[in-house]
Amino acid sequence: MAERKKKREVGIGSPFRLRRKKKKEAKEDAVDTSGSQSDPGEDSGSFSVAPRSKVVTKAKSTTCIGTVDRPPTTTRSHQMFDLTPEELCKLYPDSPNGVPPIVNECVHILEQALNKEGIFRICGRKTDILELKIAVESGERLPEDVNPYAVAGLLSQFLQSLPEPLLPYDHYDKFIKVAAIPTFAQAKDALVREIERLAEPNR
Repeated sequence: MAERKKKREVGIGSPFRLRRKKKKEAKEDAVDTSGSQSDPGEDSGSFSVAPRSKVVTKAKSTTCIGTVDRPPTTTRSHQMFDLTPEELCKLYPDSPNGVPPIVNECVHILEQALNKEGIFRICGRKTDILELKIAVESGERLPEDVNPYAVAGLLSQFLQSLPEPLLPYDHYDKFIKVAAIPTFAQAKDALVREIERLAEPNR
């Protein structure tokens, strides 16, 4: 026992403790060094990493109407979406039959694509529809060789954007009854009568 106690007093096994102590001191020195480098209040010898700056560029996209360079924000000089039928009539009084230009153009193109399968069931690409919407509200016309599925999606999106339905709620049940008429001739006459009862901007 006395010999074992003497060995501990002399310090046998102390090299292991010294190693642990050196490792601990090295870690503390590393922490102090990193803290002094990131401290903005240090002298000119210290350094800091500058934050990355965002670079804003024009968006370039290839869609059904070609490759287009568009600025980050677009001016809606010919707004047609998100407006009521009354507002559309006031904005476009010279439009044929009082129908907004976007509807006339979409119907003209879709009449030439009636043989396409599921023209309103198959969705067009969202990027194509967005590009068409931007083009129309910027005063451009739809090209003749445009993807008809994108045009059908554009027309659907226009109707969905109306603040109130094109067929008002108080006429809803009447149009449902018209659809239940079995003969075509009677259903057509009833449909014409119900449309004539609508407000002029909704016809």
